[in-house]
Amino acid sequence: LLPVNFNMISALPKGGNVEVKWAVESAKKGFYIIERGIDGMSFESIGQMASTGDLQYSFMDLNTSNIMASVVYYRVKFVEDAGYNYSAVASLYMEGGQLLLGVYPVPFSDQGINVTLSNPSKDMVTLRLLNQMGIEIAKYEDNSAVVSSVFLGKGLSTGLYFVEVNSSFLNKIVKATKE
Repeated sequence: LLPVNFNMISALPKGGNVEVKWAVESAKKGFYIIERGIDGMSFESIGQMASTGDLQYSFMDLNTSNIMASVVYYRVKFVEDAGYNYSAVASLYMEGGQLLLGVYPVPFSDQGINVTLSNPSKDMVTLRLLNQMGIEIAKYEDNSAVVSSVFLGKGLSTGLYFVEVNSSFLNKIVKATKE
């Protein structure tokens, strides 16, 4: 039995910082440790907050200006007397110190995978979800200042998928596993 069930996690650019949000299925006594990493495997604590009985939480990472990695990973650890467990991982893609793309959670479930992209020039952006063979499963196009889409995982087999982002300023393919 897990100490707490995480429903979601996201990490989104907000005014030059990163806002990490998460939701849990039920409130328990304990505390949350917010962690950041640059390789997806090693993480360090960047903050801590007590469980208040709420089901949704938010933490602002104010120390992102010195990060030189092209990808930054976030996760949340819940700790109580009976043990601890981790959320899924949210990843942010950066270029030239600017936060560009958020993909979360990884791995994803039937609830889906979220893709958010900063698009200040309001160029046309195409987001596609591809299977292992490169076949398009879903597609979304938008030219808003912030492009955001959820590709639902319901009905998809477990395994490896790819999120493809195409625009005049960013072309990227991100691996994502469906559990």
